[in-house]
Amino acid sequence: RAARVAILSGAFISNATVSSGGTLEVFNGSAGGATGVLTILPGAIVEIGSATEFDSFTVSSGTLLEVLSSGLEVSATVLSGGSEIVFGVGIASGTIVSSGGQVTLSSGGESISARLVGGTSGFGNELVSSGGSAISTTVTSGARQFVFNGGTTTETLVSATGFTSNTSAV
Repeated sequence: RAARVAILSGAFISNATVSSGGTLEVFNGSAGGATGVLTILPGAIVEIGSATEFDSFTVSSGTLLEVLSSGLEVSATVLSGGSEIVFGVGIASGTIVSSGGQVTLSSGGESISARLVGGTSGFGNELVSSGGSAISTTVTSGARQFVFNGGTTTETLVSATGFTSNTSAV
């Protein structure tokens, strides 16, 4: 059975490692309680919950970052093989997505000022699902933004080598 560790309001975590199959849940404004080195190994999941802000987190290969309802991710970096999913009323702000990294905005999930900085043909670095929203995304260096039916983008900047598809842009 996979291990789950929940960090609730007022709790602290220091120098922790979350291994493959493990889940770290951070809820109720407790992200300020993370100190020291937080190591997330491939196959692990980090969940950011209600009223919680998580800053400058690196999502490495094989790692999944989930931003749940009312969670806020600020300035994360999603590396090749890493994934981030932003669920309803969750927000990702200032996220950097490298080639091979992926951010999915599900219904009600929102991305603000993401930078997609590299990509390969056929692979979407930012997926805007029905009901998801991407605001002020910059798409460069072969990166790709895919916007599905019902997803919206506002103020997307696409460089000469970036790509956006099926946009229902405003």
